[in-house]
Amino acid sequence: MNKLQSLADYLGTSPAADAEPMPRLEDIAGDAETFCKAVLNSYEFRQYIVHSLTLGSIPAAVMIRIMDTAGWQKPPDRVEHTGKDGQPIETITEVRRIVIRVPQGFFAEHLIERCLTRPGGCRAVCIREIQKTLGQSSKRLIEDKIEEFGLESDFRILTSQIEAPNGGLIIFNGMQDHNAASIKSLEGFDVAWIEEAQSLSRRSLDLLRPTIRLDPSEIWASWNPDKPDDPIDELLRKHPPPDSIVIESSYLDNPFFPDVLRREMEWDKRRDYEKYEHVWLGGYQQHSEARVFKNWTTAEFDAPKDVVHYYGADWGYSVDPSTLVRCHFVEPRKLFIDYEAYQIGVEIDNLGDLFDCVPGAREWEIVADSARPETISYLRNHGFPRIVAARKGPNSVKEGVIFLQNYDIVVHPRCVQTIKELTHYSYVVDKKTEVVTPLLADDKNHIIDPLRYATEKLRQSVTQDWLVA
Repeated sequence: MNKLQSLADYLGTSPAADAEPMPRLEDIAGDAETFCKAVLNSYEFRQYIVHSLTLGSIPAAVMIRIMDTAGWQKPPDRVEHTGKDGQPIETITEVRRIVIRVPQGFFAEHLIERCLTRPGGCRAVCIREIQKTLGQSSKRLIEDKIEEFGLESDFRILTSQIEAPNGGLIIFNGMQDHNAASIKSLEGFDVAWIEEAQSLSRRSLDLLRPTIRLDPSEIWASWNPDKPDDPIDELLRKHPPPDSIVIESSYLDNPFFPDVLRREMEWDKRRDYEKYEHVWLGGYQQHSEARVFKNWTTAEFDAPKDVVHYYGADWGYSVDPSTLVRCHFVEPRKLFIDYEAYQIGVEIDNLGDLFDCVPGAREWEIVADSARPETISYLRNHGFPRIVAARKGPNSVKEGVIFLQNYDIVVHPRCVQTIKELTHYSYVVDKKTEVVTPLLADDKNHIIDPLRYATEKLRQSVTQDWLVA
């Protein structure tokens, strides 16, 4: 117990800067059965577990032994939530107050662990909304994990199910085949793993939740987010039950993210930010037909020294941001955006500091939203003498957007908010028919509007030239 006592003492204090590092968990994992439960159940030790797992210094099997030793037998619902690409990325799940970072496929691995360690056996059902063949299920993944762990002698793999130790059983079902009567056949199961949970219908979710009710029992869900109104997202992301935990993860959480996938990711990020957000960050699928701007990409570049810069500003305060954006034209029909300033809650006397984030803002003309003449006047008298009000006029929003649509737009990666707005700025979609209307949504336009102001004079001169011709 000396080792355990020293560990407990260490966990109970804040280590000094020159303190020796804590022992790696795997160095003491062999003594798991003798761990003092008071130490195991302490909040500090749980934090240490978090730290160890974040560094990837503990295998899942050791974690399970420690959990069993500590008596953590009834964790809440577990959620494995990954990006859309389906590649082996790091996944995060949580057991009560313990965060576990493990490779994708954790649910398959942990299901095998559960079957080996649960007294009396584990009865688990792996569920999809539609499962016409076992080839559409996780059966093959579980079989591969059994082989990987060298546990072929402990499990009996049959055509439609897997028999587990101690009378356990793993079956594979499609919820579409169940009704209120047939679902009762799952009442004796203590684990339900919902695969591709974004496809689960509300009917299926309502049937399943009260059915898995043994004490203890767990529902696991793994999915790639599709739409915010999918039943699983409404349940676990909008209005999560008090006993559920949802953790999102992406390639950003994976320290072993391979170069071959990184190149694919960087390509999508440059060429199609909406796809990048959905595939690589696990964001919701957007209504791509409603996107206003599809004519842009990202790239690093330096503005030529003799280029003419165009600046546009917009005002906000409590909810909307105050913004400034800089752009220029180098090649015909190509617009480059290289700097932005974006902040919510900026007092008028601090706007100058915000605008100074954009090089040259005090020297060049800034075309600003005319709705705040007092703000324009203040800045003109405090270091921005060339700031002027936008002319706007009838149909200026529509005409300004059409003008920008006629150029190939290149955005510097440091312009994060510009990238987000070009990705999400959209036409209004009729909620009843899902038809895309020609109306521009008055949202996600805090950079788009100043871009219109910045290019306003150029657009008007082009229009005039066209009328004269």
